[in-house]
Amino acid sequence: MSNNFDHGFIEIINATENNLKNIHLKIPKYKTTVFAGLSGSGKSSLVFDTLAAVSRRELNETFPSFTQQYLPKYGQPHVGSIKNLPVAIVVEQKPIGKNARSTLATYTGIYSLLRLMFSRIGKPFIGYSEHYSFNLPQGMCPTCQGLGYIDEIHEDLLIDKNKSLNEGAITFVSFGPGTWRWEGYAHSGLFDLDKPLKDYTTEEFEMFMHAPRQKLKNPPKEWGKTALYEGLVPRIKRSIIQSAEGKHHKAAIEAVVTKKNCPDCHGTRLNPKTLTSLINGYNIAEVCSIDLIHLIDFLQQITDPIAKAIIRELLAKVNALVDIGLGYLSLNRGTDTLSGGEAQRIKIAKYLTSSLSDLVYIFDEPSVGLHPHDIILIKQALSRLQNQGNTVILVDHNPSIIERADYIVEMGPKAGIYGGNVTFTVYFAIQMCTIMQRKVQNFAS
Repeated sequence: MSNNFDHGFIEIINATENNLKNIHLKIPKYKTTVFAGLSGSGKSSLVFDTLAAVSRRELNETFPSFTQQYLPKYGQPHVGSIKNLPVAIVVEQKPIGKNARSTLATYTGIYSLLRLMFSRIGKPFIGYSEHYSFNLPQGMCPTCQGLGYIDEIHEDLLIDKNKSLNEGAITFVSFGPGTWRWEGYAHSGLFDLDKPLKDYTTEEFEMFMHAPRQKLKNPPKEWGKTALYEGLVPRIKRSIIQSAEGKHHKAAIEAVVTKKNCPDCHGTRLNPKTLTSLINGYNIAEVCSIDLIHLIDFLQQITDPIAKAIIRELLAKVNALVDIGLGYLSLNRGTDTLSGGEAQRIKIAKYLTSSLSDLVYIFDEPSVGLHPHDIILIKQALSRLQNQGNTVILVDHNPSIIERADYIVEMGPKAGIYGGNVTFTVYFAIQMCTIMQRKVQNFAS
């Protein structure tokens, strides 16, 4: 029995999401398609809110209902149907992450492989792969908890010694008189609320500033039965600086805190035992500190047959990063320090070693903020994805990106309610480069 659609195309039928006006469009598979047009013309509505959303939603529906509750939720786009739709991988224009525990090595999965390699051939043997992780108790430095740095709090900036607690001696945000945090000191019965801090005894001042969390003996009736007392410095560190609340007080924290290299692990994040395990004279922290080009040399010099398969996979991942122009980076580089261009290339490189094919990769303006040389490397990487048997769809305005496409779709003619139409489609974009450059200049104006 024959069907009525062409397997060589993704066919979108009657898309009306947001400002789209009954769009019917065929997108060639195994090719690169660029969607261009003014901001607000309907590009994202068609590519992300319709095509990608349907693919993600239908993929999620293949999982058991128990699993689905833990997956991202995607609404039902306003579209008649989409035929011959592959699984979509969406690479958005978003930062990789601001987690202080995330590095290039952990984000790319390279660190998991290094941990496995060291646990198998590192000498002396110290334990399994978790003993090489700075994010797990077995491997992390106990002083900095695997962060590689400590927060040095300038204590004099937290208080005004000339004032009493009633007068606002605690100057740090959210500890003013009458606040619930202030009450943790006022209701403790430990301090004279009208006595300036400069007149505290040494014992009183230490209790006020540095005491660890503890249960109070015979507290006054205002003190909660289950409440614990904690000195000001450890309390600020635990409940604000090291908690999610810290993002609301970023400026206040930056004014009183300096990050310093951990005095015990010296920034390696790992405990002393882990650092004794070596391969060819290098511990895992030293391996992560060298740039990727020299890392390839290190890996190629390992001859132990036990690690042969791991090294092959490591080299594939590292070479993908080098090929896209990131050979100067080291694996211990924090993802929160990467530029937008570096982050975008790392995302792309992550998929270059995948064995999967017949996917649709959707990129949101991969050229934004990139140097022309970087754009060349991006184009080469996108070609590799396409040559692996995938469909590549880009939303972009850059003529250098547009000129390498096999197919162009322009949305418009204007933005908002005046957009939402396919104004033209064209194959062989290189021949259309001059025309598109003029249109891109118009888009930017």
